[in-house]
Amino acid sequence: MEQEHALWVEKYRPKSFKDVKGQLEIIEDKVSGFLWNSTEQLKEFTKNLTSDSNLREKISQKAISQSQEFSKEKFAEKIKEIVN
Repeated sequence: MEQEHALWVEKYRPKSFKDVKGQLEIIEDKVSGFLWNSTEQLKEFTKNLTSDSNLREKISQKAISQSQEFSKEKFAEKIKEIVN
């Protein structure tokens, strides 16, 4: 069972964050970042971001905004909600 879970995690986790799990909760594909499964996908996303300043700005702003949901303060609020 543990090996099946490890294989699932490896297959579906975003590859843009090497050896970091949980990114699927943080990145909304093509909105606040890119999830990729192959080197070719990574190359294409990188090429698009480097050549399109509007896309780069849009993704950056959404990523910054979305990252606020994972602040220490938000985490503390969620813990308090669970405990109370």
